[in-house]
Amino acid sequence: MQTRRRIGPLTVATYWYDEAAFAQSPTALSVLYTQQERIATAAPVRIAATTYVLDLTKTEDELLRAFDKKSAQYAIRRATRDGVTVALAAGDDDRRAFHAFYAEFARSKQIPEIALADLGQCDLLLARDGEGSLLGGSAFVRSADRTVYRYKYGATTHRLNANDLLIWEAIRHAKAAGFTVFDFGGAILPSAGLSGYEGHHHFKKKFGGEVASYYCFVRARGPLSWALRAVDLVVRRGWRGDYNRFVNAVGRVIPIRSG
Repeated sequence: MQTRRRIGPLTVATYWYDEAAFAQSPTALSVLYTQQERIATAAPVRIAATTYVLDLTKTEDELLRAFDKKSAQYAIRRATRDGVTVALAAGDDDRRAFHAFYAEFARSKQIPEIALADLGQCDLLLARDGEGSLLGGSAFVRSADRTVYRYKYGATTHRLNANDLLIWEAIRHAKAAGFTVFDFGGAILPSAGLSGYEGHHHFKKKFGGEVASYYCFVRARGPLSWALRAVDLVVRRGWRGDYNRFVNAVGRVIPIRSG
């Protein structure tokens, strides 16, 4: 998957699990997300982060038994009993509906919105109530070698345990499609000492995954390389390495648009 964003005058290209495309990127700033700790391409900034992953070579029963009994297993059963259904987006109308849903969610949370074109590169699962009303959805990135299935975007109304059923159905879908690793898309552990992530961490941890590392490499062309190093130093010292919060703060000052 590849996305492009405009941050002020700069174009930023982001690549998922594709070092070859990252190495050849012509944009001013390029970002690579990968499970590889080291890459051959020179990149002045390397960010190590944590996530939870599930081993999809296990059976569905083995995976489900590892879920927290009350906050995950029961929530999934309750969602099903309450008539919640989850299905892959059927086409452009579904993607547009979720895009509008996410835009409202993003404005309420003061986080960057997503581009409609990006959803076309993802698997998008949507949750609906018994009357067919949209409860939310989750989008997932697929690695080209069909190993990693990674959570990318998500937003729900937080009604009827739709979040829990979305994750479970995504796990089942990824396993059936032959992927071997389900990645929850990053998790800030309590040991990081950063506030505001407790709810996200608890939600992802309850599905019984193991803590794993992933890496983000950033490179810039020309004089921007020095500016990039300076920004990295500022984030590490002034923001305690919290790139999520830094990017969201930048987005509130400088519009981040699809490029």
